[in-house]
Amino acid sequence: MWASMIPLMVLATAPIEDAALPLASGDCLPRAAASPGVLFVNFEGAVLKKNCGNDARYNCSTLYDRFDGFVGPFKGTEDQRAAIIGSVKQDLKPFDVLVTTTRPPPDVDYVMVLYGELGPQTFAGLAPYIDCGDRFLNDVAFAQGDESPITGATVILHEAGHTWGLEHVDSVFDLMFPVNDSVSASFTDDCQNVVADTELTPATGSCTLAHTAFCDLGGQRSHSELLARFGPSVPDTTAPLIFIESPATRAPVVAGTAGSLVIELTDDRAPQVYDLTLRINGDLAFQGAVWERLEAPLLIPDPGTYLLEVEATDAAGNPATASRSIHVVDAASAEDFALDRESSGCHAAAPAPPGAGALLSLWLLSFGWRPGRRRR
Repeated sequence: MWASMIPLMVLATAPIEDAALPLASGDCLPRAAASPGVLFVNFEGAVLKKNCGNDARYNCSTLYDRFDGFVGPFKGTEDQRAAIIGSVKQDLKPFDVLVTTTRPPPDVDYVMVLYGELGPQTFAGLAPYIDCGDRFLNDVAFAQGDESPITGATVILHEAGHTWGLEHVDSVFDLMFPVNDSVSASFTDDCQNVVADTELTPATGSCTLAHTAFCDLGGQRSHSELLARFGPSVPDTTAPLIFIESPATRAPVVAGTAGSLVIELTDDRAPQVYDLTLRINGDLAFQGAVWERLEAPLLIPDPGTYLLEVEATDAAGNPATASRSIHVVDAASAEDFALDRESSGCHAAAPAPPGAGALLSLWLLSFGWRPGRRRR
């Protein structure tokens, strides 16, 4: 059982128990060349599921028993989370990999690294196998929640590297070195010797088909393999598009009754996670991260005309804005409102009284996402 684990040691310069480097089994085809990827770093913890393989979308893990079915959340600060993610993004900057701390919707393929409380362990990270050719696109790996940005990023990327088909190498400057040596490392663009264990025993490697495309037998060129796998990063200079699907233009919302707020976000780079801000009559109603679609109940207690303003920023920092007037009527006027629209083509509710924004309630009680565009 333990041979199915690929650990990275937890203490600087201290080796861990030797472990074989197994291969992922199955008949899935390798990832298409230059196919963009998504890495979800989960700081919130998870209740794992068993007997469903490894599937990040549903928290399925073959390592369920190793963690008693639970990984606790990261106990560090928000600043420490930001520093760790910043380091991860910097190391992956050459590659077309989106790094996010917000779980993608189920229609998006992604690797998840659970970064948090793993319980008493002798290692800093664990992957279920080496996924030669990156055939399984929703793998789950684990990293002990260290507060150091360098250590944290190293362990996250090391375990993600195994799920992308990379093996241990003997260079302390490569992120696939099997010992956490507190050295600033990267996915190096030189052929490094593949090793079988933390004693750095030379090996020919298991993913030789991928390795020998760039090195002689027994070598691995991490940077080149990832570049071939995901393609180079592409500068994103295009702002997203915002479509306010509901409330529809000039369609009435009944005061005191839950209506529907639906906002669709699209971008030339998809999948994409956005920082979304909503204001109604200038009052902040919602702020948070959203994957391509926001759905929520909308409750406005008083009749009037309200201005909904939407601001969205994509992962590259490109901003976009949109707005819509929301016409709120009382229940008795709702039917007349619809009839007026049929006969005259337009109808305007009375303007909201001064200060009405303070009475506004936007209840975002539930969220849902409809499948968005996929990157290919």
